[in-house]
Amino acid sequence: MQMIMMSFFSDSYERTYDDLIDGNYTWDSQAEVDVCTARIFDPLTSVTAQDMQRSGVKDYFQFSAAISAEADKRFDYILKLMEAMQ
Repeated sequence: MQMIMMSFFSDSYERTYDDLIDGNYTWDSQAEVDVCTARIFDPLTSVTAQDMQRSGVKDYFQFSAAISAEADKRFDYILKLMEAMQ
């Protein structure tokens, strides 16, 4: 499950980044991201301890920390790219 989530996150990130760089990222794009976030919030917070342990994650806090750390790294990377393009 963790690999699936990371793959989904990575693919979504790349698609959004490409749209941003190409100038195709719009308020409609942001609305789609917001809807997607709302739809995945409940399943992410209702994952059972057994599901996480089967995926190699000790608990929700470890899962959440891994997602947050990855998001922070990617956000910092985007900021650096945008600064370099200016």
